[in-house]
Amino acid sequence: MTSLNPLHRVERQITEAMKLHRRVSDQDARTGPWNAAMVGIDNPSGAEAFPHELSGGQRQRVMIAMALANDPIC
Repeated sequence: MTSLNPLHRVERQITEAMKLHRRVSDQDARTGPWNAAMVGIDNPSGAEAFPHELSGGQRQRVMIAMALANDPIC
């Protein structure tokens, strides 16, 4: 819970991690390799939610999405 900023929406935090670590543009970060459905955030508004609106398991999935967004396989 403390890894996510409670003042920013989940999507912003994921794209911010991509912009910092992969040095991509805002548009590329929004349409990048991460996908909320890929990590099991099923509701369509999950990426637009604040961290306190998600359950503990969904917050864990957000952290996994942040890790996968930086394309660690390359």
